[in-house]
Amino acid sequence: MLAVIGFDYKDDVSLISEIYDLEYGQRIAVEKRVYKENRPEALAMLITCTRIEFYFFSNRMLSFESAERALGLNHIEASKHRYQLQEKEAVIHLYELSSGILSPLFGEDTIVSQISEALERSIFVGQGSGALNRLLSSSISFSRNLRKDRKIRVFDSSISSAVLQKLDKASSVLVIGSGELARSVVSALLKDGKKVLMTLRDMDKTFLLVPDAVAVSYDERRMWFDKVDAVISASSGLYYTIEESDIPNLEGKILIDLAIPYDIPITLNPIRLEELDIDTPSRNEVVGFVSSCAKSASDEFFSNLDFLDIDMRSEDVSLEVVRRMHGHVEKLDALSDAQKKSLLESIGDSVKKAYIAKQRQFQKTRKSLE
Repeated sequence: MLAVIGFDYKDDVSLISEIYDLEYGQRIAVEKRVYKENRPEALAMLITCTRIEFYFFSNRMLSFESAERALGLNHIEASKHRYQLQEKEAVIHLYELSSGILSPLFGEDTIVSQISEALERSIFVGQGSGALNRLLSSSISFSRNLRKDRKIRVFDSSISSAVLQKLDKASSVLVIGSGELARSVVSALLKDGKKVLMTLRDMDKTFLLVPDAVAVSYDERRMWFDKVDAVISASSGLYYTIEESDIPNLEGKILIDLAIPYDIPITLNPIRLEELDIDTPSRNEVVGFVSSCAKSASDEFFSNLDFLDIDMRSEDVSLEVVRRMHGHVEKLDALSDAQKKSLLESIGDSVKKAYIAKQRQFQKTRKSLE
């Protein structure tokens, strides 16, 4: 059985910010613990800015509790964020995820590097398999091929129109963010005759500034809160751009939160994206297109699995040897982390080549005896 269990924290990413910041070695420790407690045939852990997922092949479901223990999550709180998918639904989900249509910043492509890291880690500790490696690799190829012929990251102008309706009586607005969505909103506000201040994290990147908008430093955003009628957060970061401690400066202000994950605490009563009366035909068209492609790609993936070849079997044997050797290599204090990684890669590559050579020799011998 191919499946995925996951935790989706898009409503409050602060609950997993420490997990997102885990170093490479710490992520490996988590992955190894989950593997040890469940003993699947293969396992890979994917960590994004809002999700934690475990993809695996096994004859039984992975334990949510074991994953929560390894990650240090509160069981009661984590239970609100759980989900699981099996077989074709799991593959379609991964392909859609890799495309960026499930990401907080719709259509972003950083998810590809996160999947690549998950694949690399799984191979490094030997907990992958030929089938799982091909699944993760195919999702990366799926995303890249999509973007060759199609623009995935789109924003509908209806968002800017809805924002203008909420700011009918405001004359000055601070927009936090400089991405495509932020610039679209700033342009609409300027056309409506409003004074607009726009934050830049790097004040040298003036090319991000919309003409006629006033550039202010992101780090100095708080000093402008009491000088404008409204504050719009449209950043793509993982942390709050406005904190509850800023309340004294925000009394009587209109706050609009266009970010997902959210940038403004709910206690400050911001107007959030889902509360705006908007129509998103461009985004809906992209979602429909990607979902259709993901279903076709899923069918192809399972069709290819029906034809297990020597290469895939050699990967399974190679990864099993690497997994068994990983603990021993980790104890070689004389070697650097890079050297340990290189040694394990050499061991795995040698096993794979030896297996293929022996299998072909066996096939050749068998044919000669027939």
